[in-house]
Amino acid sequence: SKLYPTLIICLNDSVEKVQAHAANSIVNLAEGSDYENVLPYLKDLMNALLKLLHFSKRFVQEKVIVAISALIG
Repeated sequence: SKLYPTLIICLNDSVEKVQAHAANSIVNLAEGSDYENVLPYLKDLMNALLKLLHFSKRFVQEKVIVAISALIG
């Protein structure tokens, strides 16, 4: 899906609510997508999500964990 690059930008946003909503959107998008659609963006998605997992507030981290789970699903 062409939405993944936009979601990666949102994951790197400085506003935590934007980050959390982007992670949640990844969950919704990944659950309805074939793995082949996610694969071209997987490295950038995981880098952004892992960064948030280490350096964000708990409510963002919770969304990130669910997003990672959906991606590796």
